Amino acid sequence: MNIRFLLSLFAFTLTLLGVQGQNKEFIHIQVGDYEVVDGLPLYTEQIALGHTAASAFDVQVVYPEYVPLTTSERALLKTMPAKSDDEGDYRLSQYLSTSRKSHFLTVSFCPFVKRSGKWMRLSSCKLRVTPRFAKVAAHHAPSSTTRWASQSVLNTGKWVKIRVSREGIYSLSENTLKGLGFNRFDRVKIYGYGGLLQDETFEFSATSPSVPNTQTPDDLVEVPTLRHTNHLLFWAEGTTRWAYEPVSRRWTHTLNHYSRFSYYFITEGEQPLAVAELPSVPAQSSTTTAVPYGYALDDDAVGWYEGGRRMFDRYNFADGNSHTYRVVLPDFAADVDEGKVRGEIAFSASSALSNTIVDIKLNGNKVGGMNLGRYTSLIEIARAANASFSQRVTAPELNFDFTTTQGNAARLDYIRLSYMRRLAVTKQPYSFSPQSTEPVTLRFDKADSNTRLWRIGQAGDPTAQVSATMGSDGIQNFTTDTPQRRFVAFDASAAYPEPEVVGSIETQNLHADSDIDYVIIVPESNKLTAQAERLADVHRQREGMKVKVVRADQLYNEFSSGTPDANAYRRYLKMLYDRAATAEKAPKFLLLMGKSPWDNRLITEHWAKFKAEDFLLAYEVDHSQQSIGTVNSYVTDDFFTLLDDNEGRNIRLEKPDVAVGRMVVTNEAEAQRLVDKVLTYLDNKDAGAWKNTIAMLGDDGDANEHMDDAEGVADVLKTVGDNRFTLQKVYWDRYSRQSGATGFTYPMVTERLHQQMKAGAVMYNYSGHGSPFQISHERSLTTEDFKKAFSPHLSLWVLASCEIFPFDSHEENLAEPSLFLPNGGSIAFMCATRAVYASQNSALNRLFSQYVVGRDSKGRRITMGEALRLAKVNLVTSSTDPTINKLKYVYFGDPALALAIPTEQVVLDSIDGQALITGRHTQLKAGSVVRLSGHIAPHSRAEQVSTDFAGVVTTEIFDRAESITCKDNDGSAAKARKKPLVFQEQVRNIFRGTSLVTEGRFSISFVVPRDISYSNDDARISFYAVSNDRKVEGSGVYADIFLNGTSSDAIQDTFPPKVLAYLNNVDASEYAVVGSAPTFIAQISDDSGINATGTSLGHNMELTLDGKTNETVSLYNFFTYDLGSYQKGQVVYPLTGLSQGEHTLNFRVWDVNNNVTTTQLRFVVKNIEASGTFITATQNPASTDTHFIAHFPTTQDEATGITFEVYDTAGRKVWAATRTLPKSVGNYHLPWNLRTTEGAPLPDGIYLFRAVLKGSQGFTNIPTQKLIITQHH
Repeated sequence: MNIRFLLSLFAFTLTLLGVQGQNKEFIHIQVGDYEVVDGLPLYTEQIALGHTAASAFDVQVVYPEYVPLTTSERALLKTMPAKSDDEGDYRLSQYLSTSRKSHFLTVSFCPFVKRSGKWMRLSSCKLRVTPRFAKVAAHHAPSSTTRWASQSVLNTGKWVKIRVSREGIYSLSENTLKGLGFNRFDRVKIYGYGGLLQDETFEFSATSPSVPNTQTPDDLVEVPTLRHTNHLLFWAEGTTRWAYEPVSRRWTHTLNHYSRFSYYFITEGEQPLAVAELPSVPAQSSTTTAVPYGYALDDDAVGWYEGGRRMFDRYNFADGNSHTYRVVLPDFAADVDEGKVRGEIAFSASSALSNTIVDIKLNGNKVGGMNLGRYTSLIEIARAANASFSQRVTAPELNFDFTTTQGNAARLDYIRLSYMRRLAVTKQPYSFSPQSTEPVTLRFDKADSNTRLWRIGQAGDPTAQVSATMGSDGIQNFTTDTPQRRFVAFDASAAYPEPEVVGSIETQNLHADSDIDYVIIVPESNKLTAQAERLADVHRQREGMKVKVVRADQLYNEFSSGTPDANAYRRYLKMLYDRAATAEKAPKFLLLMGKSPWDNRLITEHWAKFKAEDFLLAYEVDHSQQSIGTVNSYVTDDFFTLLDDNEGRNIRLEKPDVAVGRMVVTNEAEAQRLVDKVLTYLDNKDAGAWKNTIAMLGDDGDANEHMDDAEGVADVLKTVGDNRFTLQKVYWDRYSRQSGATGFTYPMVTERLHQQMKAGAVMYNYSGHGSPFQISHERSLTTEDFKKAFSPHLSLWVLASCEIFPFDSHEENLAEPSLFLPNGGSIAFMCATRAVYASQNSALNRLFSQYVVGRDSKGRRITMGEALRLAKVNLVTSSTDPTINKLKYVYFGDPALALAIPTEQVVLDSIDGQALITGRHTQLKAGSVVRLSGHIAPHSRAEQVSTDFAGVVTTEIFDRAESITCKDNDGSAAKARKKPLVFQEQVRNIFRGTSLVTEGRFSISFVVPRDISYSNDDARISFYAVSNDRKVEGSGVYADIFLNGTSSDAIQDTFPPKVLAYLNNVDASEYAVVGSAPTFIAQISDDSGINATGTSLGHNMELTLDGKTNETVSLYNFFTYDLGSYQKGQVVYPLTGLSQGEHTLNFRVWDVNNNVTTTQLRFVVKNIEASGTFITATQNPASTDTHFIAHFPTTQDEATGITFEVYDTAGRKVWAATRTLPKSVGNYHLPWNLRTTEGAPLPDGIYLFRAVLKGSQGFTNIPTQKLIITQHH
C-alpha cells in the first residue's frame, strides 16, 4: 500500500482558532491503494490530532488530478453499488477515534469519480481539513470516570439466575420463590436487562426518553414488577433486536449470536421497584389500531464455513431443489396499507461448478429471484445474496416456494417480513412500536379493564405503564407521546410462564476494581482458574503487576445481564480504562485463557455436544454480505482491546489499547503445560548463545515476493538489533526443487529447518504460503514436524502466512502441538487465523519485528503482545493498512512476556592486547592465535563495567558475508521480468567457544583456521554472555575486522585430532548392543585447535550412518568447546528411529590446519526396552562441564518427567533440575556447568549423581553413579 501518514502539522493548525489545515504532501493513489468493501473502492487517510481534537470537521479534496481507469478498474466499476452521477462525488466519510487517550481523524473516500461524463480514478490530491468548532481538551469525556458504578449490586445478598428463551411477560409465584429460598415475597426483586445483542460502539451520550436507544446499562438494573397476591409479573427481553427504517418502511432484525437465552436475576431487598405510571397524555382525535410489525423466519442451524456469524437453515437444496416455507402472520391487518407485505429474503449457495439460480414465489406468484455466483477460489466456500419484494396479500397464511439450480448446495438464511399488525391483547404478549412522529392513541382488540400497556424500559428509563382512558365505545384506549419507543400490551389477570431457573450465584464485585495492569479471563467451569492464578502470581511477584483473574460468567453477570456476550469482556476493560487517570495506569495486558468456538451458541452438529461453560466467546466478523469464506468470515481478538469512546463502529480503522494474547486450552493439564513453559522461559533454564540467532524463512515463487518480504524483515532486525543477531536465512528458492507424485518438494529446505530447530533460534520468521497443516505449498514443514521437540529451546514463531491457527475451529493445526510440547517447541506464535494478503503481511511483520526486539521509552524490553499492539496501531495511524488483514493476526501466548533476548551489552575492548579504535579495522590472519578481551556493560552505558557479573561468555567468529543467488525454480521472476533474488548471508562460522567472566571481564583465545575467505570484507564477532544464576544476559557484536593473509607464526601441524567416540557409555565396547535411540558422544582434542565451523568446504565435522553419504549429518551445532579452550571439546548427538540389526557410524573431524581423523563405530540395535535404566556423564572426570544422559525403556511406566540430582559425599544435594519428557523417548540428556543450583562453582572432589523418572504409577530411581570434578583454576 502506497499510502502516506498525514503528520502532526494538522494538530498544530487546530490551535489557530479554525484556520484551515492542509497537509504539505500530496496523496498519490495507485491501482490497489484502496480497499474494496462490498464492491465500493475506498481510500483511507488518518490524521493524528494528539491530545487535542475538535468535535467535527469539514473535509475537502483539493488540487485533484485524474487518470483513466485501468481494465481491472473498469471491471470493478461494473460491480460498484449505487454509482453516483454527480461530478466529483468522492463519497467522503469521516470519524474521530482515539488510542490510549490520543485522538485521530479518519477520512475515507471513493477514488472513482465522474469527470466530464467519464469515469476516472483520482491519482493525486491534497486533503483540506477544517475544524468546524473550537478545539476541546479531552483526556476523557467528563463523565468517563463516573459513568461506572463504584460497587455492583451483586456484591451482597442472595442471588439466583434465571433465563427465558423469548421475549414476553413472565410470572414468578410465591411458592416458586420460596423454593428458591426467598421467604419474603414482598421483598423479592428482579434485576437485569436481558439478552439483546449489545451495541458494539461505546456510546455514552445522554438520550431522550422519547426516542429508542441501544445503550447498555451499567451493572444490573432493577426490573419493575407488577405484584399480585401470590405472584409477580415482569417484562423480559428475548434475544432478537428489531430496528425500523422509516424510509423503506421495513424492519431489520439482529439475533444474539452469543446466546439462545436471555438472563435475569432474583434477589431480595427493601422497597422493590413497582411499575410506575407515566403522566397521562391527551387522547388524539383518531385511534391507531394497527402498527408496523416485523416477523422473521430465521432458523440458525448450519454454517457453510467455520467462522463468521452467519448461519443458515438446516434444509439443503442439494437434497431437492425445491422447498416450501410456510408462515402465518400474527394479527395481519389486510385492510391497512393495502395489505402490503414488504419482505427481504437472504439466501446462500455453495457451488464451484455453476451459478445458483433461485426463483421465489409467494402464494404461487413470483416475487423475485437471485443469481448467486459460483465461488472461484479456495478463499471462498459460499456466496450469499438478498432479494426484496413488496406484495399485497389478503390472508395471513403465506407460502414461500423456492426453486434452485438442480444439484447445487443452497440454504435459506432468513425470510424477514414487515407488515401492519392489528393491535390485540394476545395470550403471548409481544413488543411493538407505533413508529409515529406524533402522539398516538392506541386501541386494542379484546381489551378490557385488565388490559395493561407498558412502555418497555431502556437504559436510564425503566419499564412504565401507559395511562388508560375510556373511549366513547367503552373500550380502553392508551395514548403515548413517545410513539417510537417499544410497548407491550397484556392481560394482567392471565397466567404467564415462569422463567427457567439456572441456579444460585455467589456474590461478586468487579465494579470495585481499578488500576489493574493485567486481566486474565477464564471459562465459567473453573477448570483453568488455578493455572490462571498461578500465571498471575508469576507476574505479581516478578514484575509487581496487579493481575485480575476473572471468570467469563462473572463478566456476563455484571456487564451483560448474565447473558453471554463478548462485549462484556470489553466493557469490563473499558471500565478499568476509563478509571485510569493516565495511559500508564490503564490496563496493559489481556489474556484469554480458553478455547473459543466460532459457533458461540453451540448449535451446530459438531459443537452441540459440548458445554458452553467450558469455553470463552469468540468475536466473529462477516466483512462481506456476499462472500463467505476464509477472507471475509474471520475471528479477531482486537475487538476486546478497543476501549476509547465511540470505538467498535469500524474496527479495521481503530487502534487497540491493550496488548492481548490467547492460550487455546481446554483443560487444566494443557493450561499447566503452557504456564510451566512460561516459568521455564522466565527462569531462563535454557540459556545459551542460540538466543543470538533468528531464522528468516522465505517461500519461493510469486516473483520473489516472499523472499523480498523476508529480506525486508531481516533489514529491520539488523538495524533495530544493532547487528547483534545472527540471521540464518532459509530461502526456498536457494535450493533445488524436486518433483514427485504429490507435487514439488524442497528436501534440502526441510533438512536445514530441522537442523536449525535442533540448534535453536530465539525467533523463526516466515513469509510465504501456508495453511493450518503446513507452511509452503511444498509442505516444507507440516504438523508432524511441529509435534516433535527438536531441542529444548523455546522459540517465538512469526508466520506471515494464511490461516495458520484458526483457533475457533475444531480442526487440528500446526501451532497447538508445538505450544503443548512439554520440553521444547515454541513459547508463542504470532500468526493469522484466516487467509491474508502478502502486501499487508509484510508491513505488519516488519513493524512487529521492529518492536519485539526493541525497547520502550524507559529502556524496557517490549513484550511480545505489546509488540503486536504497537504494530497494528502504527499500521492504522500511518494509513499503511486500512484493511481487515491485520485483524486476523493473533498472538498466541502470554502477552506480558518479552522475547528472551539479552538485555545487557558485551563489549570487546582489545584484540591481542591492542585497544580498539573506532573506524580502524583489524586484520586476523590464518594460523594466528588471537586473544580477545572485553567486558559486560549495562545496555545503555557501554563504557561501564558490570563488576558484579560472573558467568560465561560465548564467542563466535563469522567470516565475511556471502552473496547467494537463487534459482527462480518456478520461473515466476522471469515472467515478471525480474532477476532471481540475490541476498547476503553472514553465517560461515570459523570459531565458537566459551570462557569465564569474572567481575565483568573476560578473555578468550582461538586459532584462525586456514579455511577463511582471505578477503578485506568485514568479518564479525558475536558475543553472548549469561550470569551463573542465569538472571542476566548480554550480547554484543564487533565488525571492524577482516580475515586475510597467513600468519608467519602459524604452527606447522601434521597431526590429526584425537577422538574418543562411543554410544551412551564410555565403557561401551565394539558391537555394543543399544536401543533404537542411542546417544553418540565424541571427545575431541587437538593441540592446534579443532575445526568446528560447520561451513568449511569438505572439512565439516560430520556423522554418516551405514555409509549413506547423502544423509550425512553436520554436527557443528552439537559440538561444544571445553570452557576457555579451543583445543578440546565434545559432540553429543541423539540418534533416533534406528532399525534393529548391525550398524556402522563414521565420524569425521578436522583441525584448523586441515588434518582429519575418521573414527568408525560398529554397534547392534536390539529391542532392549525392558532391559532397565542407567545414567552416565559424558565427561568424567569433568573440569568445566559435562552432559548427563539417562537411558530408560520407552515403556517405563509411561514416564512423563525426569529429575537429575547431584550430591556431595556427605549426602547434601548440591544441584537438581527437572524436565518434562516428550512421549516415547528412550533417553534424555542435560548439560551441567558443575555449579550449584544457586550458581556457585563446586570444589574439586567426588560427587554422586542420579536421575528419578516420574510416571503415572509413581517414581523410578535410576541407579546412582560417581562423578569426579577437577576444576582448573
